[in-house]
Amino acid sequence: IMARRNARNRQPTPSPPPSPSPSLPHQQASNPAGAHLKIVLQFRSLTPPEFHGTEGPEAVAEWIRQLEQNFDLLQCSDEQK
Repeated sequence: IMARRNARNRQPTPSPPPSPSPSLPHQQASNPAGAHLKIVLQFRSLTPPEFHGTEGPEAVAEWIRQLEQNFDLLQCSDEQK
């Protein structure tokens, strides 16, 4: 009789709910450093021009224009730039 009573009073241990598989936007939201790294690597793959500070104002304007073209190709937001 005691064994039956103990068996009735035991609560089964609930199993944890399955974790949802992460989607890309969720991964970016939960790992902003990873998303930032991806953009940086894509930007670097475009071999952006270097600026050494010794050129004149026209060279600076051209350098900025080329950087902006790369940002446009990658569809970077102002925050990402």
